[in-house]
Amino acid sequence: MKNAPYSYQEAEKIAHQHGHLVGQRFAAEGQYVIESVVVCPFDELNKSRFLQLYMLCGDCCSALTGDYMGLLFDVIVIGRSPENELDLVQDRLATWLATNTYSFTIKQDRQRLNMAV
Repeated sequence: MKNAPYSYQEAEKIAHQHGHLVGQRFAAEGQYVIESVVVCPFDELNKSRFLQLYMLCGDCCSALTGDYMGLLFDVIVIGRSPENELDLVQDRLATWLATNTYSFTIKQDRQRLNMAV
């Protein structure tokens, strides 16, 4: 995967390719569940603003088009606590994949083995 920043079209394609992560645990240990894999502004200031708007409206499209006029984008993974809807965590997709792909792959392999038995 190419490193960010991305064009909007690149980021949208990457987010769509990783949509299968929704519903998985955000981290191997923890309560957060991945709610979405979304396109967001690349720079930290606008990314922070995007996350605030996302929390308020719950819609990534509205949050992104709200006031961001830039051309550089990133893709983030957003997790939410099942116990507190205002409790969100997020990480860049590339960082999340580097941290979690190994445990995610093991889980998939175990599921395949259980299905084969």
